[in-house]
Amino acid sequence: MTARFTTKMERRLRAILKTSELPKGLGTYQNPSSMAAINLAISEELVPYVPDCMSLVIGKWVLIMNDAVPHCIRNSKRWKKALPLAAKSGQDHEEHRANILVEWLWNDIMPLPQNAADLTGLGREWHTLLEQRSSDAAGAVYLKALRKAERDCDLTANRLEAITANAGAVARRQRAIVSGEGTPEDFVKIGIRSAEAALCAANDRILESADMVWRELDPCDLLERLCQPPDPQ
Repeated sequence: MTARFTTKMERRLRAILKTSELPKGLGTYQNPSSMAAINLAISEELVPYVPDCMSLVIGKWVLIMNDAVPHCIRNSKRWKKALPLAAKSGQDHEEHRANILVEWLWNDIMPLPQNAADLTGLGREWHTLLEQRSSDAAGAVYLKALRKAERDCDLTANRLEAITANAGAVARRQRAIVSGEGTPEDFVKIGIRSAEAALCAANDRILESADMVWRELDPCDLLERLCQPPDPQ
């Protein structure tokens, strides 16, 4: 797999995106998914793998987001315009991208289910989680949501349980990074877990409108920011 996304590949990708309607899943040669379109431009293969020329953090996040976001976002001009930038993003600034996704999780995703947590009897614990942003606080909410989901067959508690599991995983990975022990796997897992938390938060069992949630989370803006290199120190 190439480690360089050439100008020719970029032109090919832009042509594919111009004529394609990006679907969920892998798609077809005529209408490939976001990641499949990138691979078609590189190797003419319809595969969902993250190429070597692309950030693994961005790639794993895009794979989940492609299936999570509404059709109108996945096929918007902004999303398609950002994909060539993602394709040539490289793997030199993965910690920077992981940090962006950590802030996205805590600032944008986790406040969304607060009302649902209030109605489920988890409001105080959820507020503490938002303040502490720790794996311990996430664990406390997770256990209480798990018990309520099992006892009352509460679907909202079940979904809150899933969100806090992802938030706790991100908090543990972030703690390793802050302590100087972060690994490339930690950076990638933050991308995966933050995307999965967003997917859970957008579920209509918690909130009235998934489309409204995705407008607030603005994945196109986030993808653009992930593709930008960090400011020089």
